[in-house]
Amino acid sequence: MSLTNGTNYEDEISSPEAPFVMPPMLSPTLPAWCQNIPDRHDSPIPEISLNNVKTKRVAIVKSNRSNSLMVKIKFDNKAKLRKIIKSKSGPPPIKRRQSSTRSYSSSEDDDNDVRARPPRRQEKPNGRSEKDELARNHNAPVTKKQKHPQWPASLSPPGQVPTLNSKPQPSRDQRESHHQLLMNKYGRWSYLARKQKHESDNFMKQKRPLVAYVTAIDALIAYIVAFDYEDRAEVVMNRAKPARSWSTLVPYVQWLINMLEGKGHSELIGLCYLIRALIHLRILSSYEDQTMKLGADSEAESFRELAIKQIKTREASNQDFKGGMRDLGLEVIERKFPKTWRGRTTTLQPVSKHEGGYRPLEDPYYLPLLPFSSLQEGAAFGYAIIREWADRQNIECNWVLIRGLKS
Repeated sequence: MSLTNGTNYEDEISSPEAPFVMPPMLSPTLPAWCQNIPDRHDSPIPEISLNNVKTKRVAIVKSNRSNSLMVKIKFDNKAKLRKIIKSKSGPPPIKRRQSSTRSYSSSEDDDNDVRARPPRRQEKPNGRSEKDELARNHNAPVTKKQKHPQWPASLSPPGQVPTLNSKPQPSRDQRESHHQLLMNKYGRWSYLARKQKHESDNFMKQKRPLVAYVTAIDALIAYIVAFDYEDRAEVVMNRAKPARSWSTLVPYVQWLINMLEGKGHSELIGLCYLIRALIHLRILSSYEDQTMKLGADSEAESFRELAIKQIKTREASNQDFKGGMRDLGLEVIERKFPKTWRGRTTTLQPVSKHEGGYRPLEDPYYLPLLPFSSLQEGAAFGYAIIREWADRQNIECNWVLIRGLKS
């Protein structure tokens, strides 16, 4: 087909040896002198060699907008033509990594490139790939993880399923054995405290009042250790802590206060007030446990009696705290008992390192003793005060606390 001047462009383009020749300007509306006007953008047009590109056909299409003709050249290998254009126009722009793994491009070769890219292998910290690790452990035995450990049947009560967060519950035989052990300790400490109380009575008959005071307070602390073992024994058997044993210490402390009044030992009286205030709080906790143990079918009279006891016990504890802070305040402790003052802890509600029972010789205590203090702190503070007071008075005492812990 000949377009102008008898030139057959179809034959020239279909020939692989013929160079690519652009047809002359076919628009009759533009004058001839416009053909030599340079491009105002001054951007060089890359020269493209189509010697190695196979052409399919040349189509001449008449434009609807004007009378000019348009030449469309269709190629078989578009990807190869694109590579030639890129190589002529310069290095390709840097592509940023897309956040999404899916490609939304309409280009076919981009999709093919994404599908043809092999996945990367994850390297292990020791340098082995995932495939090598699987091949290495191919013959390794596979163990199935258990969701819940199998507790011994003797440690779990019937009908209870143990879990990871729950401790194994002891059997009834184990609880009875532990209860008997705690009751034995309660009996031994009660015997030692009672014996020390008799020694105090003998010293009072011998006209040795100072030794009698020290021995009586030492026996009081031994009673506290003994009754704590009794409470622990009842808790093991899921029973309410009894208040009858602690209630016997209230008149015992009153006997001590009456014996010390008028003798010029107000600091010892203040110590007795503070210890009895904490004993009242321990009795109050026993009343609260008994209230919780009452069932819905219990009589209203039982609830009323326990409520009245709790109110009276709390009022008595507050009164004893006031008397203790009056006679044995922080200034008195810091001035007269410097060793006890230095031995205090700065932690509120300190926890002893011993879980089996009271150790007045080693348990920590916080000063001042307040309603949130424990009786364990009161016993440790009482022993520190009476021991320093006895050393200042040059009193030798056969301390039952030391004998009880050694035996």
